[in-house]
Amino acid sequence: MRTGKNGRVYLDVFWEAQGVHVEIQGAQHFEGTAGIDDALRFNDLGLRDPGLRSLQVPVLGLRTCPDKFFEQIEQLLASS
Repeated sequence: MRTGKNGRVYLDVFWEAQGVHVEIQGAQHFEGTAGIDDALRFNDLGLRDPGLRSLQVPVLGLRTCPDKFFEQIEQLLASS
């Protein structure tokens, strides 16, 4: 959990020591204006904590090409 401009922000996966956050984007993130809300929330977190590095992973991507997304996560963790 982090504190954002509008209160609590729950992070799906967070490696504290590396400052790496992975957000799993389920179907609800693509409905209506949810994508705009997500972008504003995560941009705010990045502005509040410039050391925070974040990856967005659509759940459909985890189901269809998980290796590609896990490679990106491993690369970000390794560069920390």
